[in-house]
Amino acid sequence: MYSRREIRLTLATMVMMFAIMVAGAFGDDIYVDDDATGPSYDGTAGAPYKRITDALADTDLTAGDAIHVAPGLYDFDNNGEEFPLVMRDGVSLLGSGHPDTTIDANQTDGVISCNGITDVTIDGFTITNGSGHWVSNWAGYAGGGIYCNDASPTISNCRITGNSADRGGGIYCDDSASPDVSNCVIAENSATGGDIGDGGGGVYSNSASSPSFTDCVIAGNSATGDGDGDDGGGIYCDNASTSVGLTNCLIIDNLCDGNGGGIYCDNASPVITNCTFSGNTATGLGGALFMNSECEPTVVNSIFWGDSPDEIGGDGESSNSIVITYSCIQGDWDGEGNISSPPQFHQIGLENMPYDGYFLYHTSHTGPSPCIDTGEGGPAENPFNDPTTNTEYSTDHRNNSNPLIDINRVDMGYHYKRWGCTYIELVSFEAKPHDGSIILAWETGTEIRNAGFMLFRNVADTSDYLRISNLIGAEGSPAYGASYIFVDMDAAPGVTYNYWLVDIETSGKWTAHGPVSARLPISFKLIELPLGRAAMRLR
Repeated sequence: MYSRREIRLTLATMVMMFAIMVAGAFGDDIYVDDDATGPSYDGTAGAPYKRITDALADTDLTAGDAIHVAPGLYDFDNNGEEFPLVMRDGVSLLGSGHPDTTIDANQTDGVISCNGITDVTIDGFTITNGSGHWVSNWAGYAGGGIYCNDASPTISNCRITGNSADRGGGIYCDDSASPDVSNCVIAENSATGGDIGDGGGGVYSNSASSPSFTDCVIAGNSATGDGDGDDGGGIYCDNASTSVGLTNCLIIDNLCDGNGGGIYCDNASPVITNCTFSGNTATGLGGALFMNSECEPTVVNSIFWGDSPDEIGGDGESSNSIVITYSCIQGDWDGEGNISSPPQFHQIGLENMPYDGYFLYHTSHTGPSPCIDTGEGGPAENPFNDPTTNTEYSTDHRNNSNPLIDINRVDMGYHYKRWGCTYIELVSFEAKPHDGSIILAWETGTEIRNAGFMLFRNVADTSDYLRISNLIGAEGSPAYGASYIFVDMDAAPGVTYNYWLVDIETSGKWTAHGPVSARLPISFKLIELPLGRAAMRLR
């Protein structure tokens, strides 16, 4: 497979300018690039801000505007960022989706603050190294990665990792009606509890907040400290967090020094659908899930296996009521469709597949996993009958291109997303001279939410990029790829050109591939003189 590389500076700003046209976005667009060299910055495509801080402080920024951030490192040491980054109502903060688009708070403060805002999008970043610990105000000890107070942001395609706080190391939600988190990894965050106790290493949901998590991995988070009740290694649901939703999430290897290694519930009623809990640990009770009081969780099509000291625990309150159906639970649990046979987890070894190890055997010498085709919902109701999510890949193709599509009755547990090819899988990209032109050809294996392609070139060893094509519409799909050809008829002989292929996702995000290089030969025309004239010249 052809390797991806993000292209910055002039090429980045040219692509982002066109990408917004593709996405059909309204409002103005502001650009940020940590490699911007100045001498002046105004946030336009030709003169992007160097800091996200400056883009958010732009006095002309209004609801509906979008801030586009090129790949790079955005922290104090590299470009002087100031933390936390305070979001503006109605503004979208859009990264490239590449892991190298990183916002790093260097443990100086929380990374991103959403306070009193509802219509905000944060997409395509690695959010790391935030620290929200007890100071003189309420917000200071919560939400090391993202802090939400009376806010309902949309957070997607992000890695929220390595952050810490007294409550909610990764994300903290307080009085926030409907934060929407999708396709995110919330990992290796910690809640230390401090003098106030509590926890929520990955997420803390408080005070009538109802966040939803879809297609997320919540892994390796911890709630440990000196306070009383360091609970909820992965998630802490507290104080009438009535509708916390977890759909197709992998909740693994979280740890707490209290109750609820995976999830701690107190006066909360999460709805858990097609999730897998495994490897979570509590020093108290409820390795996967703990109910304190007035909790009514609903669980369907999920797997609880290999958590310690048990899968589900509680304080014995008569007000607690949990309904579990069509799920696989170690140690057994009463409920329609529930099973207690081992799910047969296995690691398939796919390239670029983080948190591999929780696939389900579809075939083996002992037969398929008992979690295959045993969930609630037949083929017509199966939400996973496309190749972008699945519980298994065929073992003869381990290049992330041949999934076993879940077209039958829904499987129990987490269905892996195609992490290795978020938008397109590029099989090949090449440039070759032919008959006075340069032929550019590329092939895709799959295309997911792809609007199309553009082509750029520059003369080798220069930084002046030229867009040589309009939008070339997508012809592939999530199930199959396509072949494309473009002819550069304006290439000059004897000049070496570098070419980049840019795919543009339907939301306007872009990724550049390349470069590939080609050079037209210089043609020499031999003119033959008649023999008679040549002989005359020799006399």
